[in-house]
Amino acid sequence: MALIRLSKGRRSGGGWRGARRPLASASTVRAAASVRAAAAAASAASSASAAWAASAASRATTKRPVLLESSARVLCAAYRVSEESLRGTQPSALSGRLGVVDILAVLHQRSLELCAAHTSTAAGEGAPQRRWSFGECPDLVCKGAAPRDADALRAYQVSSLDRLLDAEGCALSGNAELPCGAGKTLLALWHAVRLETYTLVLTNSNMSTLQWVAQLRANFRLPEGAVLALGTGVSEVHNARHRLLRNRPMFVVCTYSTATLQGAPDSPVALLRVLPYGLLILDEAQTAVAKCFRRALEIPCASVLAISATFMRQDGCIELLQQQVGPLLVDVPRALLVAGGFIADVSRVELHVSGPGPGGDAALHPHKVVARVNPRQSSSC
Repeated sequence: MALIRLSKGRRSGGGWRGARRPLASASTVRAAASVRAAAAAASAASSASAAWAASAASRATTKRPVLLESSARVLCAAYRVSEESLRGTQPSALSGRLGVVDILAVLHQRSLELCAAHTSTAAGEGAPQRRWSFGECPDLVCKGAAPRDADALRAYQVSSLDRLLDAEGCALSGNAELPCGAGKTLLALWHAVRLETYTLVLTNSNMSTLQWVAQLRANFRLPEGAVLALGTGVSEVHNARHRLLRNRPMFVVCTYSTATLQGAPDSPVALLRVLPYGLLILDEAQTAVAKCFRRALEIPCASVLAISATFMRQDGCIELLQQQVGPLLVDVPRALLVAGGFIADVSRVELHVSGPGPGGDAALHPHKVVARVNPRQSSSC
């Protein structure tokens, strides 16, 4: 290593006495220069960062235009959510970039306000009664569906349909109890078509979902793309998000499990839960008040129709259905339909089997008892 000439002087006590000290090596000089250059660059970068932060704060103060992601921008355009409204309601708007989650929050709040705008609640008999003036709410109107046969309903179905409207023609929210085979599905669909509104149907199984879709297509003339089934494995599911954004269907049918899934923010299910509906139909409505499915009752809707043949639950939560939905609007006795020849008469036989004690083979689960008595019936209800 080449050294620079040392200066004159006399070393004393481990140091150098005199004005001049030994000159450093060339590599040391270069290292020192590099350190000084790095310090200068860091200082310049710090100044630039401070200037950028001040500029960003200034832009945020003046509420510069919101930058939206592409999917969020499509969502805004589809449901008329303005960037101006986003800046006023979302704290993250000051950072200048908004995504799907921000849009969904605004859309959900707007949907709640829209559904409540023409809805009134009065104290009913045992439960509050909600009324919806559906003719005064153009944002929830969806026309184009019509019955294939205007005389398809039976007499008791026609009278039941009339009970779903009050004297002033407003749609009522409540429960409808009809026996198995009485045509609950057809009754609910006629009610939805009469209201000419966006409708969400929740079922308890994929098989029921397919049955609802089949009833729609068999009994009603529908415009193209009017029905969307989610969670059934059919080809319609693949473009569900596109259809909800570009060409919203009049009917969406899915299970309680699908409607309460914790999916991605831009998933069809997330969008499904924030859109406004004129009518929410709860099939096998006793399922809706299960603890894992109650979130479905929070979906924005102007009216709710809960249908079932058995409004019963072993946990006693069936009372929540009246509190959340409304009173019993339709109650068709089974004996009346049997007498009219609309449904077959059946007899019920109960077989009680008791064992000798708590132990041994006799202590069987009730399902196993029924299975032993009748191998074709492996479950009890």
